[in-house]
Amino acid sequence: MDEQHPMAHYIALRINEVSAILKTTKLYIAWKNGEEAVVDFSDLISSNKHFKPLSNQKKFHAVEHASWGSCIEWECGIAMGSDQLRHMADEQDSVLHRQRLAG
Repeated sequence: MDEQHPMAHYIALRINEVSAILKTTKLYIAWKNGEEAVVDFSDLISSNKHFKPLSNQKKFHAVEHASWGSCIEWECGIAMGSDQLRHMADEQDSVLHRQRLAG
């Protein structure tokens, strides 16, 4: 039996659009496959020294997608891959879902 490598059908997520939501540390992200999410960076910014520069609203809002949609970048040099962003979105959505069920 021919077995394929588990990553044989993996398609990298590409970001089509990213924009900061005013007066927040949240990003709206649209992937090229049609998925959309809002990702909250507040916990990451407050707990990780590498993301501290993004506590400045002006710096946080200076975000763009880069590398043909494989990541996002801020002018201050911080970057994050599209797969990690999707993981954060899924994780945050799961937490919200659990909170709704409990509330």
